[in-house]
Amino acid sequence: CGTRLFLDSGASPTDWPDPRNATRHLREKMLRWRGSTTSTASGTPPQRDERQARVPPKRKQRSTLSVLLLLLVSIAIGVLVIAPAVFYVSPWIRHKAVFLTFVNLPPFPRLNDPRSYDLRCAHNFYLDSEEAGLRLGAWHIPPASSVDQLGCDKLDQDWFAHDKRPVVLYLHGNGGSRAGGHRVSLYKVLTGHLDAHVLALDYRGYADSGSGPAGPSAEALPQDARTALRWLQARTAGRPLIVWSHSLGTGVAVRLMEELHRRGEPLPAGLILEAPFDALHHVAATHPLSLPYRWLPYFECAFVNSLKNDPVVQFDSAARARRVPPKLPVLVLHARDDATVPFPLGEALHEALREGRRNQPGAGPLRLHAYDAQLGYGHKHMYRDPELISTVAKFFALNITDVRP
Repeated sequence: CGTRLFLDSGASPTDWPDPRNATRHLREKMLRWRGSTTSTASGTPPQRDERQARVPPKRKQRSTLSVLLLLLVSIAIGVLVIAPAVFYVSPWIRHKAVFLTFVNLPPFPRLNDPRSYDLRCAHNFYLDSEEAGLRLGAWHIPPASSVDQLGCDKLDQDWFAHDKRPVVLYLHGNGGSRAGGHRVSLYKVLTGHLDAHVLALDYRGYADSGSGPAGPSAEALPQDARTALRWLQARTAGRPLIVWSHSLGTGVAVRLMEELHRRGEPLPAGLILEAPFDALHHVAATHPLSLPYRWLPYFECAFVNSLKNDPVVQFDSAARARRVPPKLPVLVLHARDDATVPFPLGEALHEALREGRRNQPGAGPLRLHAYDAQLGYGHKHMYRDPELISTVAKFFALNITDVRP
């Protein structure tokens, strides 16, 4: 049909178009059409694309700031809203925060080997609590003079049969174990300078002591201390027995003394309260960790009152101090730079003890020994006081034949 058209027009075959040129021409035309279509679809010339390529970093910066802002808001809500709410509604959280049985400093304590802490001839043993049906971990550290005279072999046979030296029952505060660093340092001072026997106890739930179904509580810990006290009283008759308590242990000791008095049971020769408080909820109100929350309108309700109204952690020492037997000698030790349990709380407890023995005939001695802030003893370093043993010995009128320098 095409040949006939060219023939009819009078064109010679040599004038016919080359099919290859036609194909090339069509291909070029299609490529030009496709390029214009792509450019039109993008809507921007190459120069505009380059300008757009510079925009994403600004968008990325704004996106990063948004994420950071969202993260900060989430943290603020978690710390300032969710944490107080959880503390208020969860007794389990409150109890963990008070007793800190999960805190172990130093980690991996060598409880079975107290001599590895340079406590000469010390023994690890366990007391059976008949009331709770638990085993309580304890250490006995003999006085330095007994170690020098008898050696560890004889002391291993009978710990208390060879002397009439003073005996100290140590009740530690919350967290850690009987192997805590500042506690071990105090044992060395008591055995080396006071030349006393020391029994260091771990309450239920702490270290290797049994926990029982209920765990530690304001009622249970004094029971454990009473178990240790009765064990010592049965073996150390005729010698001074002093209960030395620290921090949370002072709440345990005050309640123990009140219960002994109420039951008519034998009292120790004296009580030492180191860094004590009048009430645990007052410690919560002044503790450094509470600082970010004190300005909140619900701070007192969420933290202070929840502790005050929880019987498991209700250590109201001031109320019980008024019922401590008046004849019991009590020495209060507190540093003015104590940031954990502020000095005024110890003063308040001392005042409650004083009120309890006011106008009581035969009342025993009571003293508040304050350490100046510049000494830097803080909450748990009063063992560094070079006059500590002299202060204790004079207060309790201990007949110490070998108070070492």
